[in-house]
Amino acid sequence: MNNETKSNFLSELNNYFKQVIIFSESDNKISDSIRLYSKNPEFSIKHFEIMSFGHVKRNEFIEKWVSLGQRDILESNDLLKEIDRINRAIKPIIMQSYVPKFPIYLLVIIKTIEAGKPHNFEKSSNAYYFEVLIKDSLTSLEIENSETDKVYQYLTDLAFEMYQQPNNSLELEEWRNYHRNHLDYYDMTDDQLSFKEIRSKLENEKIIMNTTNGYEYKYSYMYYFFVAQYFARKINTENVKNIVSEMCRNIHETDNANIIMFLTHLSKDEYIKNEVLSAARKIFNNLPYLRLEEDIALINDLCEEISPLVLNDVDVREHRRKLNEKMDIEEREKVTDADLEASASTQYSEEDDEASIVMEQINIIDQGFKMLDIIGQILKNYYGSLSGEDKYNLCEELFKLGLRINYSFIRSLSDNNQILVEYISAIIIEKNLENNYERAEKMSKKILYSMGGFITFNSISRIVSSVGTPDLDRTFHRVREALSCNASDITYLAIKLEYYDKFPHTEVKKFYQDNKNNKFVTQILQQMVRRYLYMYETNRAERQKICDLVGMRMSLKQKYQLNTKK
Repeated sequence: MNNETKSNFLSELNNYFKQVIIFSESDNKISDSIRLYSKNPEFSIKHFEIMSFGHVKRNEFIEKWVSLGQRDILESNDLLKEIDRINRAIKPIIMQSYVPKFPIYLLVIIKTIEAGKPHNFEKSSNAYYFEVLIKDSLTSLEIENSETDKVYQYLTDLAFEMYQQPNNSLELEEWRNYHRNHLDYYDMTDDQLSFKEIRSKLENEKIIMNTTNGYEYKYSYMYYFFVAQYFARKINTENVKNIVSEMCRNIHETDNANIIMFLTHLSKDEYIKNEVLSAARKIFNNLPYLRLEEDIALINDLCEEISPLVLNDVDVREHRRKLNEKMDIEEREKVTDADLEASASTQYSEEDDEASIVMEQINIIDQGFKMLDIIGQILKNYYGSLSGEDKYNLCEELFKLGLRINYSFIRSLSDNNQILVEYISAIIIEKNLENNYERAEKMSKKILYSMGGFITFNSISRIVSSVGTPDLDRTFHRVREALSCNASDITYLAIKLEYYDKFPHTEVKKFYQDNKNNKFVTQILQQMVRRYLYMYETNRAERQKICDLVGMRMSLKQKYQLNTKK
């Protein structure tokens, strides 16, 4: 139907029905007709968009899946741990909106995870899941099994052709030229792979779409997957090696980070591993890694005494729901990496030296965090096939890199300690939060102390989330022993608290006893333990026992309930 016919059709519908509901994809041509029709003041048209699943809905969806047929069998903590296990498995697959976060996609991923199908051991588990999604998308193309490799190769080479273009897209004539060159290179005829037919199928099945920039992959995960697959297949060529090296050096750029992440899923080639490791070692290579010992002396001196943390009476399920709600709000408000890059390039001129230095520092930190994720994926994907030496080198650098990033923040706080105290004190007095300068100064020191704790807690959490798994326990132990400092000890403890089945009573007790005089470190430990107790259900006696291990207090309400029970 042309636009006029569509418009007449919509008008006719209005004559028979008071309310008409039309479902359409956002990029479907009928949407344009509806927009034109909506300009008619005679009619009221509202546009709605189906929202993707956030953390709350995703968690509910996974819980329903896990509970199928097991609601009366699974213990509460076992259910929570199984939900966490699936959430962790799908996180790298749906992060950065690679895959649309709608139920159908989540269902395909979860069913694949739970099916326990044998993997192609040349590939990682995550690459396997992405391939399942891609195969699911390609099913509707009605390709015979014997033709699958041909189409995969076509899509792989097409992605690389797009990668070489400024907008990662092709004009129609450019696509035609690519198609002719593809047939020549693989010695095929148009009868074997018709341009008209393949173009029609890829467009109709929403694999390739026509945009204002040209033809491009509809979903970013397909584009990144196939570009990475091209690199994986050509990794022994000098051209691809140079591209991979350049990408690793500029990992703060979104496309580079995403393609390298997919590449580490698809290949464990020695060259890729070495380039990632080499690039990681250059990030903040002028700084030592944080030890959480004498290097935090100034932070510790900011507060004379700290009250022990209090463990409140929290409903674990409700606490988890609130955390998910908070993450949903943060994600809706978050500026994307692309927006940040665009802002950085337009907001500051090259002549603005101070701004350039700040942006350079932000880029280095961004590089570091992205590199943590990439090294963590290599370790988790290939823990059973990497040599012990390779695992140790990667894991040691991951720990050191995360702690170097942390040190950069702590050093900045320490170096500017007095200036920041005076600045914050002045604001406190100006806002009439405190009239006495000495008390204002004490308050500002506590604020700086808390900032240091917040930064360190989150830096360690970032290391933990990137590499956490019990499968690497022996490697973690070796790295912890080699680094031999509070920072490596507490990072290892954090991994155990987050990913292991049992609470590490003995290790937690020893670490606390060894660091009783290190206020900063003991408070971070208390925060980690409190998080554990808020995330998993424990009886009151067990909570009291754990609190005693780390010098935490239970709320008066819990103490009363515990004493009453006795």
